[in-house]
Amino acid sequence: SRGDLSINIKATRMNNYAFLIPRGKSGYFPIYEEVPRVHIRNSSEIARFPLSEAPLYWDIDVLSPVQRYYSYPTRTPLPYSLGSLGYSDYYQDYKANLLRTEYFTKGETGFKTTLYRGSYISYDPSVYIGATKRSAEFTGDSSTRSASDIALERQLKRESYQYLRNNHVISIGVPALLFKTTYRRIQSIKSEIPEKTLEQSSDRFSPQNSQDRQHEAEFSLSSNAFESMEFSIITIRDLRRFSQSYKPEPENRERWYYTIFRMGSYYDFLEGFGNQKVSHLERKRSFFSGIFFNNDYIYHTTLKKKLYNNLTLGYQLGGFRLPFIRRFKKLEAGGSWYHVFEAAYLDAYRVYLQTDLQITRFIGLEIELDSRVTQPWRYTNQVGGLSYYRNGQDPVAVTNSYSLSTDPAYSQSSFQRDLAYGSGVTGSNNRQTTALNINTFQFAFKHNLHNFDIRYGYSMNLRSIQGGLSMDKQVNFYDQSVFVTLSLTNIGFGDSSAFRDARARIYRFRKRPLDGGL
Repeated sequence: SRGDLSINIKATRMNNYAFLIPRGKSGYFPIYEEVPRVHIRNSSEIARFPLSEAPLYWDIDVLSPVQRYYSYPTRTPLPYSLGSLGYSDYYQDYKANLLRTEYFTKGETGFKTTLYRGSYISYDPSVYIGATKRSAEFTGDSSTRSASDIALERQLKRESYQYLRNNHVISIGVPALLFKTTYRRIQSIKSEIPEKTLEQSSDRFSPQNSQDRQHEAEFSLSSNAFESMEFSIITIRDLRRFSQSYKPEPENRERWYYTIFRMGSYYDFLEGFGNQKVSHLERKRSFFSGIFFNNDYIYHTTLKKKLYNNLTLGYQLGGFRLPFIRRFKKLEAGGSWYHVFEAAYLDAYRVYLQTDLQITRFIGLEIELDSRVTQPWRYTNQVGGLSYYRNGQDPVAVTNSYSLSTDPAYSQSSFQRDLAYGSGVTGSNNRQTTALNINTFQFAFKHNLHNFDIRYGYSMNLRSIQGGLSMDKQVNFYDQSVFVTLSLTNIGFGDSSAFRDARARIYRFRKRPLDGGL
């Protein structure tokens, strides 16, 4: 039988601009890179069970990234001193300062299948065996290693072991009311450094001298009685056994994770809440316009109190033509509100915009913009001197009013001011004081060349690091990059009619009519 093979090779480098002396030596130097990251996956159908005709798949997964971490750039010291200039050559160029190289290799193989009992019960078992190996190579002499380097090396050895992984899913019911339970277990064998907080497994299904790195059961109840609405509740139970030396052990009620109540809905302005078509291929039209929302309510099961709520509301539009655009595939705009019940000043807002245009048959355009308000209380009067008398009484007030009232990064602001300062037109110092920030911006130009697609564009992502003389400040900066990607879209590995028919069946319902020009 034919297997589905996937090979991904990726290289990444992140550079940071360093201000050096003399100023002419300043420039971009690496702070992190992956060279390379190799991921190989394959899934093959090897047999079918009698009577049920359920397929049995054999999976192989290999992941091997090499990660390098850098520090502040340095110059090679001279063998003699230059007096007040020290041991560094003033005219020598700076070079990247490699701190350590981390190696990570993970490989596993196993089997999975899906079994049905009538129309209302399904069972998806999967069993894998594999190994993971992590190590670090530090630069310099071993005698100069810090305590954090030694701790990191020991932590990587704890994460190096052979393992047996089980994942079993049982579903009972129909889409109108579906109960699902998932059992997950990872048992480590021959760890380089055993985990002292975990007890060795003693049941008859466990390998000898194994530990449960993961042992949990997930329970979910969902309802899709209305085609455009979905409700679900999810919680997880921790089943690990801790060693006697681990004190205090978690109580029985503390083994329950947070409970998530999720509700989502989509309303199409043309079809309403009625029965919609199964796929775009069954529609008489390709135009769509509607609003959607998704709400996640997180409840602390152990403490029996509400934690936070995340609400997303958006509008979608697409599937039409314009005189100068071949296909207006999609336009999506919306926002999210992250609310913390016990401390409202930790709330955050998000506004985003996404669009995908097919300008001609061979040229396309993608734009994505994501902005966030991480300090919404700065748009109120609960800041600075106005909150002195409420400090310690109102949870909305900032805790340290005296120190924060004089800091422009925590002073009262307005939406119009943040729009002007956030653009950077008034200088980088003012941009550091805004409550509204552009979190992500991406512009991609797509070019279809029949057998492969080329995407090249520009991306900008907001990053934050500690700074200041005492490292007690937060410095925000934008990680900017120009990227080029190449994707193969039309490849054949055989000439047999069975091979071509299989590919046709697989992609018959995965492609949409709007992608016909690609």
